[in-house]
Amino acid sequence: MNNEVPRSTAIPNDVLNAIAQRLDDCTKDARVELDPWIADEGVKGRGYEALLMLPGAIAPSAIGLLLPRLLDLWRMAIL
Repeated sequence: MNNEVPRSTAIPNDVLNAIAQRLDDCTKDARVELDPWIADEGVKGRGYEALLMLPGAIAPSAIGLLLPRLLDLWRMAIL
């Protein structure tokens, strides 16, 4: 069985290189967008943590409202 791609259907190297370059550009763009967002989420998480450590800073009834958000931030931090 011949596993070679017939010449007529092969994608030219310059096209493959252009595709690879574009994928690389998209990856870099995504990282530029996500890195600040991830850092901001970490700052928010540390802020919530600091508030929870201060006695009386948050009413006990509000802690239940914050816990789901804190768990989300914690999950994102460990992924």
